[in-house]
Amino acid sequence: MLSLFTFVSFLLVGSQAACCIECQSPKLKYIWSFGHAPFCGETCLDPSKYKIFHIFERNLTQDNQTHPCAHQYAPDGRKYSHYNSTVTHGFPGLEVTLDLYSADVVRQEIGVCSICKEAVKGLVAAGAGSACSAACAATGCEPCVPYCASICGSIAAGETNAEAICAHIHLC
Repeated sequence: MLSLFTFVSFLLVGSQAACCIECQSPKLKYIWSFGHAPFCGETCLDPSKYKIFHIFERNLTQDNQTHPCAHQYAPDGRKYSHYNSTVTHGFPGLEVTLDLYSADVVRQEIGVCSICKEAVKGLVAAGAGSACSAACAATGCEPCVPYCASICGSIAAGETNAEAICAHIHLC
């Protein structure tokens, strides 16, 4: 059963890029586990607002892991490891944006890790620089697109290990 807060959120428009991979202080990582729904949500939330949002979402839990939904089990026993979308829950004045993750069995079957590593290797080799985001989106790595900002940030910070970059965004 969906809460009133979640129901109202369906009236708001979702976006295409992941928002909540890393939280900036004072915000901390929180997750929503939707019970029997096929999603887990991750958000960055100011802890001072926790009590307000917890009224609407009883399953709101602080979890400072990099990708806490990947450690949660879906109703069918799989883990929530596949980025699905970014949505805003609530209503104007009382809203929170979160990344939704679904259970994923396709990842290993289609080799998303290998696809990600090849795309990142190309970006590193090309020295994508300021055009990195556009180059990332053009790689053909569909699972990478929501994480282009994080991928490019890692490359700009000097990371050249493609597997480490892909592991950081949970595609490996």
